[in-house]
Amino acid sequence: MRKIKKINGFLVVKFNDREKREYEGTALGEYGVIDAEVYTGNLDIDRGAMEYDDADTLEVAVELARGLESEEDITDEPPTYTAAVETNESYTEEAVEPAALIEGWTRRLATQVKSKHYPDTDPRTAAHELYDLVWSNFCDWFIEAEKVPMRAGGAEKERALAVLDYALFRILRLLHPFMPFITEELAHQMGFVGDEASIMYEPFPETDACCSAAPAELERVEGKFELVRGGRFLKASYNIPDGKKVKFYVKAVDTDALAFFREQEASLRSLLNAEEIEFSLDDFDSAARGAAPSRLCRFGTVYLPLADLIDVAAERKKLEKQQKELQGWIAGSRAKLSNERFLAKAPEQVVADARAHLAELEEKLARTEEMLNSLR
Repeated sequence: MRKIKKINGFLVVKFNDREKREYEGTALGEYGVIDAEVYTGNLDIDRGAMEYDDADTLEVAVELARGLESEEDITDEPPTYTAAVETNESYTEEAVEPAALIEGWTRRLATQVKSKHYPDTDPRTAAHELYDLVWSNFCDWFIEAEKVPMRAGGAEKERALAVLDYALFRILRLLHPFMPFITEELAHQMGFVGDEASIMYEPFPETDACCSAAPAELERVEGKFELVRGGRFLKASYNIPDGKKVKFYVKAVDTDALAFFREQEASLRSLLNAEEIEFSLDDFDSAARGAAPSRLCRFGTVYLPLADLIDVAAERKKLEKQQKELQGWIAGSRAKLSNERFLAKAPEQVVADARAHLAELEEKLARTEEMLNSLR
């Protein structure tokens, strides 16, 4: 196992020979600092070998790590894979190549989904599209939004249940080529098909005239969900639990948007788990009401007042520390990528990964600075 020390938030490891060559000439030198931000090698952590000390700076942390042992690159034998062969009389396992298994499954799946409904579609692309439809749209948006009419009862509840049935059955039919047994069982258990029938013989979903909506109506719905995404993003940015009810402030772009948001208030409060949402045509008065980070949306701007949620001064201090650390990681990454010996000797993929990693660090820094500015 590779030995590391955890020193005041820094994970310090002594590089092996390969890593020394890879990081030669950079600020990392003989020792590496690992925080899932800068280290690109393989690492097995021996939890029992971790030591806990204090260090105010990265330099002190490296000094405290003197004496750590390095290891050669991981040279474990590659794993073997077997496939079960079962009959009424026997059960055996045969060695197989993983690539062959994947290729065989991919071909069978392609045969199922390549029809007039999926013209020239890669099965993996179709699966990802369906996953996004079910998880990001049906579960995350539709079911959450329909909780309001479900609670209202009466005709509103009946309408919500009818739409839920309509959508869920068609989702099961779309998923059937990818998940035949589960979708078959669910279709029977939920009463979508009879005992002697099968979902595989049900018509494949087509675009229905009743599902067509005016572009303006679809635009408003997208604007509503965009606002919800913005509000959820703000809560996540400041580590506010999903279950905690908070207050939001929404500035609408015009009177039409303001009327629409007010009409959708109950649904928005449910989707955002908000205690209260204040709608207005005016900007949020941060001078009088305190810091409130914001997200620009299609039909307005959503603000999250932080005064009653976090210690703003402590959050600002934490972000300033994070800003300084990111600036250090970025400086090290830039030094590495400006090293001609590294660029000449390192594999092309390693260089590409280093550049992608630098871009990711720069993006995090920009977001950190944006959050800092919202607290000033």
